[in-house]
Amino acid sequence: MSDSQFHFSLMLKLHKPLLFTLLAAACIALSGCKNTKQPDGAASTFESYVTLTDTLAVQELVNRFLHYVDQGDYDNAAAMLYKHNPSRLETPEALDNEEMQSVVSMLRSLQPVGHRVDYIKFNETNHNEVRVTLILREATSEAPEVATSLTFNPVDAVDVWYLCLYDLSTGERSIIGASERDSMRERYSNDVARQDSLAMSHGEN
Repeated sequence: MSDSQFHFSLMLKLHKPLLFTLLAAACIALSGCKNTKQPDGAASTFESYVTLTDTLAVQELVNRFLHYVDQGDYDNAAAMLYKHNPSRLETPEALDNEEMQSVVSMLRSLQPVGHRVDYIKFNETNHNEVRVTLILREATSEAPEVATSLTFNPVDAVDVWYLCLYDLSTGERSIIGASERDSMRERYSNDVARQDSLAMSHGEN
């Protein structure tokens, strides 16, 4: 068993109620700008309507949440979150106080020292995927990195993006299988590099 798997198993045993609360909800909203989009379309159809504005909106949500986590500001991180029922097309609701406290307790138990956004995959209006690695201990010359992951489900409700964690209790499943994740990480890394290059070139003009 790897360090990451051991940590996740231990976390599940010690914080099972908090873990399922965290997985059941956690959403952030930010507006996206699209003129046309087919609701509940096939993955390829929905992806064809996703714009750079959508991608940047989702990236902003993830980065803003993770910035709070990196700073140890778990209260503000939790205050950004909403809950979403993946079985219904409706606007997510803000977490109540008990749910927010559960999120804070879970983040405090992990205390990540860093993070990586592995990839963003758009699929459907209410079923997309952002995988994030939370670094719990940096790698050293004597020991490998210890990390765990979070999988977000960005939901688009009337051109407003809500960032939700996968709800395992509803049977929600990852879009990207384990065998595809390395290639998705590489593709996303290349996409981000292209975005940065374009931003730099525009800044010079």
